[in-house]
Amino acid sequence: MRLLVPLATTLLLLSPIGFAHIPPGPKNWCESPSEMHVHDYWPSGYYANGDPGHMWVYEGPDNHGDSNFLHGPWDGNVLGDCNGDTVPLDPDGHKEFAIAGAILAADDGGVYPSGFWAGASWGSDACLGEMADHVPGTLISLTDTATGGAVGFSVLADYARDSFPATVDLLTGESTICGDGIIEPCDASDPTAVDQVTCNTNDQALDVYPSAISSLSNGAIPGFAPGQNGAYLVLVWGSKSPAYPGAATTGHVYN
Repeated sequence: MRLLVPLATTLLLLSPIGFAHIPPGPKNWCESPSEMHVHDYWPSGYYANGDPGHMWVYEGPDNHGDSNFLHGPWDGNVLGDCNGDTVPLDPDGHKEFAIAGAILAADDGGVYPSGFWAGASWGSDACLGEMADHVPGTLISLTDTATGGAVGFSVLADYARDSFPATVDLLTGESTICGDGIIEPCDASDPTAVDQVTCNTNDQALDVYPSAISSLSNGAIPGFAPGQNGAYLVLVWGSKSPAYPGAATTGHVYN
């Protein structure tokens, strides 16, 4: 089900802004726990650190410019010695950077005990290689470097369609099910929407319209659980029009 919310108040974002680093981008150091609620985004491009990342596309009813695609997440640390062995290149366990938004790991997951995906692992540990460090159902907020809160975004949860098979590692034999990379929620007001045919009722989406031009931030609370990969996907809108006054540049997502 696709959900819409009104413009968010700037009061929700005032406290976390001081933790953000400028300019937004990969954090090339070992993050402390107090920094891990801040994620960084660029509107486009590619981050080459040897990790190809993941790609998602949002097939929502609105076209929000060139940011219908979300790519990531990545751990920006390539210099810090995070485990104290005097050797750099230690990941700090937090994948804080993405192209066009953020991937917020909020559920470690587990293994399906029965059903079509019996024996398959799901959640952020198996699917993203990251332990959950965010809390489901809490405020997700955004501040863009150029336009503050005058940028819209979508909070998404990706699930595989019911007949989508788990992926099996040919070397280890382990299977995982992490969604299908396409968020296509069903719209109850659309008579052409057919679950598991033209849409996927397991997918969830919350579209958050831009705040006013002068606002510092924009935010909302998702009323659904993270996706099958254990994450909330935050897709920053790239469009700019009278309906969507801001176009994303670079910025921070907080949770």
